Formats: sequence, C-alpha cells, structure tokens
Amino acid sequence: MNLQIFPVTIADLERRLLKQNQAIRELKEEIEGCDFGFDAEIAFDETLKNDLQRKVRRRELAASNQDYQTLLLKFQKATAVARLIEIDLDLTKNQFAVAKLEARERIASVEEAVAC
Repeated sequence: MNLQIFPVTIADLERRLLKQNQAIRELKEEIEGCDFGFDAEIAFDETLKNDLQRKVRRRELAASNQDYQTLLLKFQKATAVARLIEIDLDLTKNQFAVAKLEARERIASVEEAVAC
C-alpha cells in the first residue's frame, strides 16, 4: 500500500469508530431509560418486601420485556462492531509504521550505495 493512502485510511477508520461509539452511547441511554422504568415500577410495588424480592422482580421485568432484550442484543452487537473497527484501526496503524520503516530502510540503502 502506498504511504500516502495510510493517513486517509486511518482517518476513515477513526470516523467509523466515532460513529459506532455514538451509536453505542445512544443504545446505552435507551437501556438506562428502561432500567429506570423497571426501578420505578419496583419502587412503587408494595408487595416486594426485601432486596431479594426486588432483584428477582427486576430480572423478571427485564427478561419479559422484548424491547429491552432487543436493545441489549443491539448493544452487544454494536460493541462487537466497535471492537472490530478498533482492531482494523490498530492493524492499519501498525502496517503504516512498518511501511515507514521499510521506506526508511530503502532510503538508507540507496544513501549507502551512493556513498560507496
């Protein structure tokens, strides 16, 4: 790959990662909104007498709410996509570093040949 292409490729990957992280933040906010709703419902349920009952009820609410489960799945997938983008970004940065070293080596070889 041409050295001039690396900065553009790196910037594109960083933009993709930024967008993905924004999507993750939005999903997290939606999940937190659902969590708040569950907590509010539990707080006003006078039949729940102790923490264990409240924890069990919260898990029941979360497990039975299909929208919540869908959000959790989307969050997991979005997080995995972000990690893959990070891996690609790291790989591209490392390839760029290697390409720069190889270019320096070629320059040094040419300078050495000219000096002899």
